[in-house]
Amino acid sequence: MTTSISAELRGLFHYVTEARLPTAGDFEAYFHARGLSIKPAGPNLERPPWSTVGAPEDSFVEIGGKVAGIRFGDDPRGIGAYAEVCVTNGTLQEVEAVTGPLSKTIPRGSRYETMFVRVVIRGQRIAVNVAHDNGAVKSVNVQF
Repeated sequence: MTTSISAELRGLFHYVTEARLPTAGDFEAYFHARGLSIKPAGPNLERPPWSTVGAPEDSFVEIGGKVAGIRFGDDPRGIGAYAEVCVTNGTLQEVEAVTGPLSKTIPRGSRYETMFVRVVIRGQRIAVNVAHDNGAVKSVNVQF
């Protein structure tokens, strides 16, 4: 199954409503409905090779193609769900097709350049951070 960054972001944003933001449970149902297997990090914090981090609350979904996979979970601080779209081949333009223009941010110890946008979807403000290497997207982090 091959999918694009734009398609995956639209799928995640679909669960934002005026009344509430999505939870990890919403994303689990979404990926199961697509016939995709979800693997939790588990007690040993196991993660697939395409993901650079792993926390106890993380779950991982293998996608394939331009999007290697998605790491998602509910933030343990109680501030909402998050999703990290790990990209094998993508451009900033593909992200901006869904989010609108990105703004450059100050690097925080990452080996990649980062860009940011706050998207308003159905009245909800969603933070989107994009890590890229000269325009080649590596990951898109969404905080719901």
